[in-house]
Amino acid sequence: MAATLPPNLNGVPPRLSATGRSVLSKRREPGQLSAAAFALAVHGGFFALIIFGVSWQVAPTTPLEAELWSILPPMPVIERPPESASPPEPVPTKAIEPPKADIALKTLREAKAAAELKKREALKLAEDKRKADETKQKKVEEAKLKAAADKARTDA
Repeated sequence: MAATLPPNLNGVPPRLSATGRSVLSKRREPGQLSAAAFALAVHGGFFALIIFGVSWQVAPTTPLEAELWSILPPMPVIERPPESASPPEPVPTKAIEPPKADIALKTLREAKAAAELKKREALKLAEDKRKADETKQKKVEEAKLKAAADKARTDA
């Protein structure tokens, strides 16, 4: 007797694939059996490692020894030097002066900075003068054009 599949909800029998199973049925994942066997083998290995690893590392505890004395040896006496009434004199220190090379480098840098500043100011003044001359020239040209235009109107 052939196995019959239950009809779908709408009463239509399910379609079958070439293997004879329903097209909509859940397929079995390939490799599940080998994966389960491998997982069991690995867990067994871990279990064996823990059991034998821990049992091999067990070491017996060493006994403790203590000496009991009825009388303690005398403490050595440490003599302190007598304290003086006056505090010790401070050691004089010399004021540290910067090396001469540093001073020379500093003055050289300052001279270069001053020269650069003068150069920038001279360039700025020259630029301002040039702009003023251009403005003056434009005004003169505009005045000439205006005079020529006025003359042309009066002549016409």
